Amino acid sequence: MASSQPSSSQDWDLPVYPIAVAGQPDFTPVKDFIANFYRVSDITDDVEQWTQLFIKGAIVKMGDGPSTPDQIALKDLRTNMWKDVKTRKHTVTRVFPAVFPDFQDGVLAFSASGGVVTEAKNGGDTSSLFTQRNWSAFGQLTTMDDGVWKLAYYEVYFGGQWSASSESEL
Repeated sequence: MASSQPSSSQDWDLPVYPIAVAGQPDFTPVKDFIANFYRVSDITDDVEQWTQLFIKGAIVKMGDGPSTPDQIALKDLRTNMWKDVKTRKHTVTRVFPAVFPDFQDGVLAFSASGGVVTEAKNGGDTSSLFTQRNWSAFGQLTTMDDGVWKLAYYEVYFGGQWSASSESEL
């Protein structure tokens, strides 16, 4: 089955990050992780690649749903996210990474916002085939021993209908 993966990195608009401040860590690896996370989130059938972006025991919560207590629940969550969805396309418009004084080395928090367009598998009439929603997320990343960033905590909040202009009104 063909995935809904974009054909190149140019298909992904880069979100806006805060302007660098003296003494702030290099967020380039985090930016790369976040871009890859949402790219992988939009790939239809790749449960393993998506779940590998989380540490073992990560807490993940999508909207009003329950949080994930273990890897099996994380895989089930991912599978259920695609149960009625044919395609999904995230647009990440803002990302706010932060390191706080009380964090251990290799831990970073971020919030992100944007929109997501989904296409239903069985949409009936074409007006109900596509859904557009605002979302925002809070996450906590940690670096593994090999230097790879992974999500330890990730929570998504859903809003109303999304459009590019709704972000510019913030």
